[in-house]
Amino acid sequence: VIEYFYPYKYLEPIPWDQTLRAFIPRFLEEQSMQGYYRLMIQLSKTIKDSHADFSRSPLDYDFFGSILFPLNLSALKDTTIWIEKIWMDSMAGPGGIQLGDQLISIDGVKIEDRIADMSPYIGASNSSVFLRYLCSYLIFGNDSVAELELKRGDESLFFSVPRFSR
Repeated sequence: VIEYFYPYKYLEPIPWDQTLRAFIPRFLEEQSMQGYYRLMIQLSKTIKDSHADFSRSPLDYDFFGSILFPLNLSALKDTTIWIEKIWMDSMAGPGGIQLGDQLISIDGVKIEDRIADMSPYIGASNSSVFLRYLCSYLIFGNDSVAELELKRGDESLFFSVPRFSR
């Protein structure tokens, strides 16, 4: 498909033939369906096209998680992550999570580290789309409760937030 139908093939910083040759041995060596799936995501990410997306497959669940916490996140250009929407009134209010709180860590993992772990598996045509996709994946996990560290002004806050099935 890339060979004959991708209009930006010759604008890619690394020639497609070189990219494909680098991936073929990796595909041949891969023994698991999950690993093969992740290689497909990594290969599709090299063309930087948001339409070449493998997201939301059950194969994502092992890596990203299958249950989510009831918050929407938003990101600034520098990957600073903020609370954009709270879906459960019981989590908001005095002493609760507030819109605009900055997300510092999830389940004890700093947000920068989670972003670094997830980045190879999130393809997007530009940084704005990448950040939007990233925010949609950050809310997922496999534990029934998410441990969130938030920052509000100079204050660090810690919340245990339930996760729910999709």
